[in-house]
Amino acid sequence: MISFSNKVKKQIIQSGSQDEDCLAAEAYGLLLFSRLLDVQRSVFRTSMGAVARRTAELIAACCGVYVKVTEPVAANEQRGSYSVEIPHIEQRMAITGRFGSDPNHINADLLESDESRTAFLRGAFLASGTMSDPEKSFHLEIAAHTTELCTDLCALIRGMGIKCSTLMRKSGCSAYIKGSADIELLLGELGAAGAYMEVIEVRINREVSNRANRTTNCDEANITKTVTAAGAQLAAIRKIEQSGGLGSLPEELRLIARHRLDNPEMSLRELGETMEPKLSRSGVNHRLQKLMDIAKSMDEPKL
Repeated sequence: MISFSNKVKKQIIQSGSQDEDCLAAEAYGLLLFSRLLDVQRSVFRTSMGAVARRTAELIAACCGVYVKVTEPVAANEQRGSYSVEIPHIEQRMAITGRFGSDPNHINADLLESDESRTAFLRGAFLASGTMSDPEKSFHLEIAAHTTELCTDLCALIRGMGIKCSTLMRKSGCSAYIKGSADIELLLGELGAAGAYMEVIEVRINREVSNRANRTTNCDEANITKTVTAAGAQLAAIRKIEQSGGLGSLPEELRLIARHRLDNPEMSLRELGETMEPKLSRSGVNHRLQKLMDIAKSMDEPKL
């Protein structure tokens, strides 16, 4: 089964811009975060053939160099990886001549427009981005091999109005985004429309479910409160009945006492609405409180 990260990458590739400056910016993001911009490294490995081909095509087109793509040894090998290789040092030097030789910082001079910065992020995510399945959690990361590069990336993402933080890992540092709203913004910018809609759908379903749960919990609390109060009222009425009967009570108290005995499950509002004449909730509560006060006074010592 294809991972959610790979699903996002596939959509990014399919939506890629054909503008020359944006293609160059995407290539720059791929080179920097695949570490191919470092002349001492010649190979980038990825589990996705589409990413390997996109990387090779962009580097070759933007830099005019030979790029070798090698597929996994076995076609059905799940853990096999594609490799993108720039085998000759002269060609790696040509790439640094095109994009600069600093593999630890983002060259802002190469990303002057909003479109180029977005394209750069597409390349960065294709090279080292991951995203969890939104059904499990909202979490998106782009790994960087140094804290300096990670800091630059966070600054670029924050400049787009998206909350982003750094996360230290054993293998380096990652820029990460949590929360559906910010992930939705980034996916929309990257052109991953399908993933964007999936995140929105999951978020809406969770909000509806949480709202329903809150309503259920509130209803359960109200039921518990009603049952507890009704139990105390019934105990008071029975105590009065056993001590001298309800006949000695004023008519308004006698009627509410009988009505409560006959309807122990009803709320105060329901009791009032089913009486003739109807009583307000506060009116019912006032009369039942009087009955409870009478029952309580029976325990007080006579002077």
